[in-house]
Amino acid sequence: MKKIFLSTTLLLALHLHGQITLLKTINLDYPVARIVHFPKCEDSPLILCKKSEETYIVVNDKIQFEIGKNENLLFADHYHLYTTSYSESEISLRKYKESGTTYTLLKEIKFPRKVGDQHYYLDLEMTDDHLFYFAYQPNTVSKPHDATIDFYNAELNKVFSIKEDLSVYNIHCFGIDSILILKEYIYDKTLTTHLFDHTGKLLKEESFHLAFKPSTQSTVSDFLKNDGIIFTLEQTDTPKTHVIKFDHSGKMLWDEILPQHYYGFSEFNEHLITYGGGDFNKPDYKLLFIDEAKGIVDHEVELKKHFNDFIQQKKLKSEQNSFIPFGFNVNPEHTWISFIMSIYTTTGKNVDADRILIFHGKQKVQTLDIQLPGTEHPKVVPTDKNHLIVGIGKQVFIYKVE
Repeated sequence: MKKIFLSTTLLLALHLHGQITLLKTINLDYPVARIVHFPKCEDSPLILCKKSEETYIVVNDKIQFEIGKNENLLFADHYHLYTTSYSESEISLRKYKESGTTYTLLKEIKFPRKVGDQHYYLDLEMTDDHLFYFAYQPNTVSKPHDATIDFYNAELNKVFSIKEDLSVYNIHCFGIDSILILKEYIYDKTLTTHLFDHTGKLLKEESFHLAFKPSTQSTVSDFLKNDGIIFTLEQTDTPKTHVIKFDHSGKMLWDEILPQHYYGFSEFNEHLITYGGGDFNKPDYKLLFIDEAKGIVDHEVELKKHFNDFIQQKKLKSEQNSFIPFGFNVNPEHTWISFIMSIYTTTGKNVDADRILIFHGKQKVQTLDIQLPGTEHPKVVPTDKNHLIVGIGKQVFIYKVE
């Protein structure tokens, strides 16, 4: 059984410009493999622990529920779990319901892994932790082909299908009436979007022409129904990253060209945030804030300053260490960003801590330093009402960020 107790000192050393309060620490019987948050989970997310090479356990308050290694915990809410499993011939999607100290199976549906010559998979379509659909869709291929995407709701009932000629594509869900399919025609330097409602009816088709050949990593960063659409994409012949906004007539409004590769674009209070611009040998990484209306970088954070601060505190030599950004998350209220830096020696061996940076917009910054058991990195998840969940080893720390 897990044990919960209040603590003020354990693995984490805090260096703060503001206040982060440790509310409780959860001791577990098995190592944390993943933290699963959901709307309004606050300080009680689901914790997926690795019991053995064959078994995982879902833990939440009084619940302990075993699942096999081939069953993937896809999504959860307060009372339900959704899992998938893949075999050579089929895909299983299961919905479980909380029942006492465990979960019981409510419904299972199965799909073929292959339809004709097309391989299929299941994906979640959601926004800000809100599940809208499960999409049963084909893998991308080099040439366009006729295909069908089926959409299932939270009750595992099929609600509509979309038939498209698909090759390189991705799906974006900005709400129940905003199913957007982005298709790339990289040889024609064209992006095409189809917008559907919750019945599968096509609402709008748009084409956007580029002055360069994009890679196959194009994505929609924000869809503004009344204002336009913002794409992020990489150029194939240079390391440049483009952030481009078009209006709904196909006119380009701006093209902000970032000189190197940038990653993890996310919307944050009328800005897109992203990080990149460096490498392990020259860690000049930056966190950028791009104004969605103007298309300019109006604030940037030099992450190396926080690396140097860490090195000085630990009395380490900067020439013997470097760091790699480990990604970021925006909290559900969109009031702060949690960003992880992983610090290594130049030989590739971990130093004794990762550093979590909490950015409150462009001004206030808070930091947490996490001691690492071996080479394991922390699982860091912001949840609603300003909670920050940190899992590492057999412990989970619940924080309140203010």
